[in-house]
Amino acid sequence: MTLLGALAHLPHRKAWHLKLVVSLHDVGLASQLQQILNGEYQPILAGKQSDVKIEVLKVVPEGMGALFGQQLPPKLTVLDFGNGTTLYSRYNQGKREVHTPFPAGVEVLIEDIAQKMKHINGGKVGDVSKIRFCLEMGHTKYSRDIDIKDVYSTALKDWYEKYLKKPVNMTLDAKHTGDEIWAIGGGCLLPGFKKLLEKNGFKIRDNPVEANANGLLQMAKVIISKNPVTASK
Repeated sequence: MTLLGALAHLPHRKAWHLKLVVSLHDVGLASQLQQILNGEYQPILAGKQSDVKIEVLKVVPEGMGALFGQQLPPKLTVLDFGNGTTLYSRYNQGKREVHTPFPAGVEVLIEDIAQKMKHINGGKVGDVSKIRFCLEMGHTKYSRDIDIKDVYSTALKDWYEKYLKKPVNMTLDAKHTGDEIWAIGGGCLLPGFKKLLEKNGFKIRDNPVEANANGLLQMAKVIISKNPVTASK
């Protein structure tokens, strides 16, 4: 379980009691997710045993965390440019009415760059972790000697045309009918892409990479504060 793996990187505790708010693309699977996560475990974390109790407080639709605590416009469309998916969601008076996942995210772009850069990488496929790192840092310097700027530019256009054009056009259509349009997810910060989104009227949320996770944390705190007796069990 990824969650337990993450705990291994924190200072050791003999016991953990984790209270979670989690998000899911398909909330119809919420009860199954709760069954999987809820429970008590005795993992070995970084060589030491711990008792870990996990309690799921709430399951919400993916992307909802980014809206928590925000002043929402009456009509809102949100595009979430994630690693594995691009999510299109429409809200009316704060209630989500449409949620459409598109099965291609930033990882598709990075894999395409890795293939397209062979001619400047000695005929070898690029290292996706190195490509991801430089893009996350906001530049295209794959290494001290290799700049993937031209490859990136070509791959970004291909990625947009093949995978993003439809959800972006759907969002711009929503803007035409009066929606405010927001963008979240790490894809917002790709070199040059943020400016393109803003030029088309998108409002980029603060800290778009962690906006959803931070919102889920705030939800959990609110739930615990409203139910202190239940939360302290």
